[in-house]
Amino acid sequence: MGTTWGSRAARAARLVLGLPAPRTAPPGEGVDAWVAAGRPPAPPPTKALTEAGGSAARSAQVPWTDADDDRRGAALRTAARVAFWAVLLLAAVTGVRSWVAPDRPAPAPAPVAVAPPPSFPADAARQVAARWARSYLTWDAARPQDREAALAMDMAAGADVRQGWDRAGRQDVVDVAAGPVMSAGTDRARVRVDILVHTHPAAAGPPGATMPPAQPAPGAPPADGPRWVALDVPVAAVGHRVVVTGAPGLLGLPAAPPAVPALPARPADSALGTETHDTVRAFFAAAGEGGDVAALAAPGAEVTPLPPGFVFAGLRSWQVDTGGGETRTGTATVLWQVGGGQLTQVYRVEMTRVTSAAGQRWQVAAVRGGDV
Repeated sequence: MGTTWGSRAARAARLVLGLPAPRTAPPGEGVDAWVAAGRPPAPPPTKALTEAGGSAARSAQVPWTDADDDRRGAALRTAARVAFWAVLLLAAVTGVRSWVAPDRPAPAPAPVAVAPPPSFPADAARQVAARWARSYLTWDAARPQDREAALAMDMAAGADVRQGWDRAGRQDVVDVAAGPVMSAGTDRARVRVDILVHTHPAAAGPPGATMPPAQPAPGAPPADGPRWVALDVPVAAVGHRVVVTGAPGLLGLPAAPPAVPALPARPADSALGTETHDTVRAFFAAAGEGGDVAALAAPGAEVTPLPPGFVFAGLRSWQVDTGGGETRTGTATVLWQVGGGQLTQVYRVEMTRVTSAAGQRWQVAAVRGGDV
């Protein structure tokens, strides 16, 4: 009798799950015949029957059992059970490992550092511009080569070191102050330099000059003597150096600075001001001419006296701000004699009350210039 796909699938399921084969009626008999005869179906063959009777006995007792199928089924069942338990064991081992040591996510890649664009070396530009401006506005017709050599130190290679000077006259630079750096790109800028120049008057024009010496306008201050002027210096950053790239431009300075609102008046503690007046006066008297201020300074205070040449000429005023506590601050106006004249200065003085076996007294803890 041929087999169908359904019977083959059922047989495969029985082999995997280890189920017994179904019992069917022998040829010529059916379920109705069993019921009519009153006898139950024959039991499946036992191990003892199989071992004792061999193939013939099995054929006689269970005519519908195929011996080859039994052997193949036993082998398939064994293989299926081994595979089933292997899968269970693998799942158990994998699950336990994931509980104990779960897989860690791969570390995120480190962010790529992007270097910022190089900034213009402003400090180096100020230094070069200030030095070059001093050389540019210093000249002496008797030694023109000195100016040219000084300018060449900070100029780009191949630049004209004469820089427009006609090699006449004499001028000195007293002081320079480098100001803001105004960028003109990634590698170029201009630097504002304030310069105090001292021009020496010329009695007559230089030899070969085609124009007479310039004369000041009526009512204008004399052209000679010290005066401030501004200079815009073009510079460029080349490698690790800053160089001057060309001719600068002279500019004027503002004639008058803007007004600033006055500080609000500070309420005064007149009683404490009177109590500490002599202490403050004695302190500034000792501070002049490099005197000893240790006796009037509070413990731990670091107050440095003025160098020789500054002579105390008087305490114009002393006022202590209102407040409380062991530390108070006041404003002192002091007159110094220096350079053959007198100079008035303003100081903020911090006082500390010191307690000792002899009693309490106020001593100077700190001094700073100005009224803020």
